[in-house]
Amino acid sequence: MNDLHNPDCHQKPLILVNFKTVEEGSGRKALALAKELEEASLSISDFEIILTIQTLDLYQVVHNTSLKVFAQHVDPIGYGAFTGGVNPFAVKAVGAVGTLINHNEKRIPEDSIEEAVRLSRAAGLMVVLCASNVIEAKNFIKYEPDYIAIEPLDSDVVSSLNLLDLVKQSAAEIDSPRLLFGGGIASYQEVKQIMKEGASGIMISSIVMKSSDPNQSLLRLLKPGKQFVLNPKYASI
Repeated sequence: MNDLHNPDCHQKPLILVNFKTVEEGSGRKALALAKELEEASLSISDFEIILTIQTLDLYQVVHNTSLKVFAQHVDPIGYGAFTGGVNPFAVKAVGAVGTLINHNEKRIPEDSIEEAVRLSRAAGLMVVLCASNVIEAKNFIKYEPDYIAIEPLDSDVVSSLNLLDLVKQSAAEIDSPRLLFGGGIASYQEVKQIMKEGASGIMISSIVMKSSDPNQSLLRLLKPGKQFVLNPKYASI
């Protein structure tokens, strides 16, 4: 196994930027956006930027940018007769370095989670296993993912929840040194506070995908400055 799974390998907090399946994060636009974020990353020294990309766009982004790239999902399958499935070994073969599993928008049964994690690790992928609450996250530790990402299912809960309280509770109750958090993070100050309370990184999407200037929005989030400005086109995301 390479250093990808070494806890000491990632000294910088991770920033996972999820392209979801929005138009501006698909096809040729996915590559254009990835290059914008790559340019922004050159001015960001305190964090490691990782892009989570649709399966169809993995190859072009991996081979035309210098950023690390994750798949958004893999199935609990290997090579074989699994038409339409997302094979973690194939994801690794195109150059991705990791994958999300069980994202809130792509939840899978727990037996599938266990097998998907096992096969992803066998393929050499870093695994970010997503949970919707602290109880679920504690249960997922037994599968030994590289990171556990906690993001509440209900967007209304996210907006009313004190994310810092969630971070504190998670750090106190979950026996894992590598926790990521997502849900409405919109300022540099929030990011720094979340890291201070024990997070190893964050998951973001809207702040980039809703922005009329993704490059500047990422810079504003990860460096002292103003909050981002939403593009009205993506107000429903």
